[in-house]
Amino acid sequence: MTIEVTKGSLTGYDFYVMENESTSVHGGDSRTTGTLGDTVSPDHEVHGTITIDCPRTDSTVMLTHQGGLVNPISALTIKG
Repeated sequence: MTIEVTKGSLTGYDFYVMENESTSVHGGDSRTTGTLGDTVSPDHEVHGTITIDCPRTDSTVMLTHQGGLVNPISALTIKG
């Protein structure tokens, strides 16, 4: 995964997977690799891997502000 910011900065973010049919939510393993979790500002990228254990089903991966699903930043639907 790569996160790139083109304007402003991004700090304090989390990843979640929501199963589309059941709406069950799964959080990421707190042990990320690379520089994920670092502050991201213009012309700065962070790279790494995050592990989220969940069933193989149609789901939505969400990048959110740290600590909640109230204000997602971005989301991507994936096929199970």
